[in-house]
Amino acid sequence: MGGCGMAAAWGGIRFLDEEGEPIPLSGQGLGLLSRIDMSGKDKRLDQCQILVASDVDNPLYGAQGAAHVLPGKRRRFGNGAPLGSKFAPLQSRARGAVGGRLLRSPPRRGRGRGGLGTAFLAFSPAQIKSGISVILEQVRFEQSVEDADLIITGEGKLDGQTLHGKVPFGVAQRARKKRDSGYSHCGRCGCWCREDVRSRH
Repeated sequence: MGGCGMAAAWGGIRFLDEEGEPIPLSGQGLGLLSRIDMSGKDKRLDQCQILVASDVDNPLYGAQGAAHVLPGKRRRFGNGAPLGSKFAPLQSRARGAVGGRLLRSPPRRGRGRGGLGTAFLAFSPAQIKSGISVILEQVRFEQSVEDADLIITGEGKLDGQTLHGKVPFGVAQRARKKRDSGYSHCGRCGCWCREDVRSRH
């Protein structure tokens, strides 16, 4: 949770409680986090080139954070504390462990989906980009639709979260640059989606 499991699996990065003991690498365990020990980190990691393609740009926590917005993350623990409340201390401890490296990250991008982006930014030299932008560049999307009059995309559910970097919004932005018409099919449409689209697109 919050990328702790991934960071620990890299080797040498330990997440400790007040007694200096490893915490459970789970949402519950985050509530016990007191310090991050980087002393045993594999130095080879800093020589890697890592590109993270993030499908959403939600921050780690807060009203638009992963734990509050994304399905499957809206959990509460036995004391009623929401999962999102565990992410703020994690980000603070991570920033302290790496000397503020998190400050180099783009605003918002890559913190969602459980916070994996935070771990990449804190503990590796990773660069984070919009996932749909990476894919559209790889498939040469703009060249592919050069002569298109209509672009059709889709998603299971269109809602406010779509505007945080999901595929239909990424495609719509490219279509707008070409001044093409675009349509999106979906299984379900959030009642506020139309107003959100008008404000962002």
